Amino acid sequence: MIDIKRLAEWEIKKEQHEAIHQLLDKSFNGYPKGKTFFRQQPAFRYLVYTEEMLIGQCGVESRAIYNNGGLRRIFGLSDFCIHPEHQNQGIGQQLISRVIADAAKTDYDYIISLTAEDGFYTSVGFEVHDTFCRWLILADDKSFGLVHRKLEDCLCVYPLKSDANWDPGFADFLGTLF
Repeated sequence: MIDIKRLAEWEIKKEQHEAIHQLLDKSFNGYPKGKTFFRQQPAFRYLVYTEEMLIGQCGVESRAIYNNGGLRRIFGLSDFCIHPEHQNQGIGQQLISRVIADAAKTDYDYIISLTAEDGFYTSVGFEVHDTFCRWLILADDKSFGLVHRKLEDCLCVYPLKSDANWDPGFADFLGTLF
């Protein structure tokens, strides 16, 4: 039995941050040492526990981006992972289903994940778009400049409204990628 908790970033205690870092380090090759976020701190996280052990997590940024002629409110997913020893057991499916269910209760337009799509996201209703994008790049924890580039085969978009039509022509992230 798993327990999925949603916590605001400021509610997460030091020992939870240590467990998150260990999970990220185990899940992502070369994750920055001592950090629990890659570029920007998420607004909140989903933490997945089995008994007392953290086995999964997903950071969520809440922000506006520019797409399809206007501002769109989105949840940007970051560092979605399940501990390697607990993968292929349906836990990732339960976690993404919880994220989608919670987001569907809001007035947001999309959930977005940037990942090399391997079928997981499309299996739960995300669409993969090749889109010319602009975003702020950070290097060594400092703003470095703007990038203008097409994101191909990695921009996974889940529309939360029936009239949310993603424009693959251009998107401005109005900040960093997540």
